[in-house]
Amino acid sequence: MNVRGFTFIEVLFALFIAALLGITAGYTLILALRAEARGRALQEATLIVSSVHAAERMGLTPDDSAAAQPAGWRVEREQADDAATGTEPAWLLHDIREDDADFRAVIAFRAEQQD
Repeated sequence: MNVRGFTFIEVLFALFIAALLGITAGYTLILALRAEARGRALQEATLIVSSVHAAERMGLTPDDSAAAQPAGWRVEREQADDAATGTEPAWLLHDIREDDADFRAVIAFRAEQQD
């Protein structure tokens, strides 16, 4: 009797390989979606900080520039000295956070010299 087909071990091995490929593809998809969401949040944060910085350069206070900070975002401003020379503030640091996510970025602008 000559029966053609796969043995039980061969079928289990094929299912194991298919399961590994499925898990790997699913994990890769999850990582790609997280990276895309983080990239979108960083792009939005950069636009918000640019708007806030532009409003500050026009002489508006943070209260006046509330429109530049959409709901769900918090922007805190801080000045940092130049570590090399210890001179007056050389950097304006904007710490931006999204309220409903664990996203946080610090974006720095070079401070303008006051003459």
